[in-house]
Amino acid sequence: MPASKPVTQRPKLPSVGRLGLVEATARTALTRLGWDTDDHIELLWSLSRAPDADAALLAMVRLADALGPNWDELNTALLKDKALRGRLLAVLGSSLALGDHLVANPDSWRLLQGQIQLPSAPQLKQIFLAAVADVTAETSTASVVPTLRKLYRDHLLVLAALDVAPTVENEPVLAFPTVGAHLSDMADAALAAALHVATTIVCKGAEAPRLAVIAMGKCGARELNYVSDVDVIFVGSERMPPRPGWPGR
Repeated sequence: MPASKPVTQRPKLPSVGRLGLVEATARTALTRLGWDTDDHIELLWSLSRAPDADAALLAMVRLADALGPNWDELNTALLKDKALRGRLLAVLGSSLALGDHLVANPDSWRLLQGQIQLPSAPQLKQIFLAAVADVTAETSTASVVPTLRKLYRDHLLVLAALDVAPTVENEPVLAFPTVGAHLSDMADAALAAALHVATTIVCKGAEAPRLAVIAMGKCGARELNYVSDVDVIFVGSERMPPRPGWPGR
């Protein structure tokens, strides 16, 4: 009786090709992250479902470098927390800009953990105004911009991660109108904070002029998308009280 051939099995650990990774550095990147063991099989398949798996992998390597010794905490969390895994891999595979933001602010990955409830429009305004509550007439605008920029991008990171997470894991789908409305509310809150900074610095303790900021177009309709311009009209009162050093009218 002829000897039977030994049964061959496909390796459990998927190759870079099966994961849809095409960059020449993909295998090295997986090894750099420690994602080359059987313990990471489920995570690897999640990576393969990212909108751009190569971009997500590259951003993850940069994030690991930025975290340094704290990388192990995130790495462990990704193995255990499917929601975090879906949110982070999806957003890194969707947006180079948000990947850059995470690399510059590596601890912001924690914002994607656990149960997340998007803040309401009034709550967003309170959050942004609280960030500039200490601004005085002597404050430099250059010192305020980084604070508001990080705050805005952190909130954008959370929204985008929730929005695209279902492409990677079985996460709830955000309704399209919800995304547009929240982006508009974020713009409104950022403008309110910027107006507070401007009036505080310019008016130097004097009564602020009556000034309205009116949202137009998609912002006014609460239908912004991620790349929309924010079109506004600034409307001041016809007659403003005189200010020291200001030309009279």
